[in-house]
Amino acid sequence: MKSTLTAKTESSIVLLSLLESVVLGFYGYYIGEVVLATIPFRRLSNKTSPGQGSNYDLTLEFRLILGNFDV
Repeated sequence: MKSTLTAKTESSIVLLSLLESVVLGFYGYYIGEVVLATIPFRRLSNKTSPGQGSNYDLTLEFRLILGNFDV
């Protein structure tokens, strides 16, 4: 399948991904026509006393498939 994205569009997508990483704390990366953004999320459980409690790390992945379109 031939990509219809121009180099300018691809550069804009990469730049937007980097901007999200800096501003919103996303970890974004670009592969071909697929943009992936991994969002870190930390949840703290109720603490029963100082220094106790459990930490859980949850990583969510959002996938945006750009597909073929003319720009």
